[in-house]
Amino acid sequence: SFMDVPRTPAPLPPADGVQSVICAGRLERFKGQDTLVKAFARIAAAHPRAHLRIIGPDQWSQTETFAEVVEQLVPDAEIRSRIILTGPLPLAQVQEEIRQAAVAVVCSSGFESFSFSTLEAMAAARPIIGSRVGAIPELLDNGRCGLIAAPGNVAQFAEQLNRLLSDRELSERLALA
Repeated sequence: SFMDVPRTPAPLPPADGVQSVICAGRLERFKGQDTLVKAFARIAAAHPRAHLRIIGPDQWSQTETFAEVVEQLVPDAEIRSRIILTGPLPLAQVQEEIRQAAVAVVCSSGFESFSFSTLEAMAAARPIIGSRVGAIPELLDNGRCGLIAAPGNVAQFAEQLNRLLSDRELSERLALA
């Protein structure tokens, strides 16, 4: 297995520290990162310590980069400054970023036969929000091991982000599940 599963899960970041929301994988239209950016923009004012970190190679389209899409989707410069596009990172660094996150999101809007991103977040004991596509609901045991949102549904992703960033007990319970 290429995944490092620590014997003891890392604790969630302190509630008074930076709350990183992580999404790792290729930046592609069917991966739903545009939905996540819009959802984050909706809840950002209520969660000033939250940052969105999107990790992976930009394969959005031949005509525009995902950074250009973010500029179009989030007109507020302060909120946009809290959306970090890291580009591709080595696997060990991706795993460390996930272990330090407050929330992991797998927001695919297209078919996912099996989601390694979901497994990576589970291995790191992070609370997860996953799309209701492919194997993601099954991996999350239909909501018992993570929250689920309809693919492309900005309001549902925003609601689930708000829940996990507001409810430490729920986040901890899902992280350990």
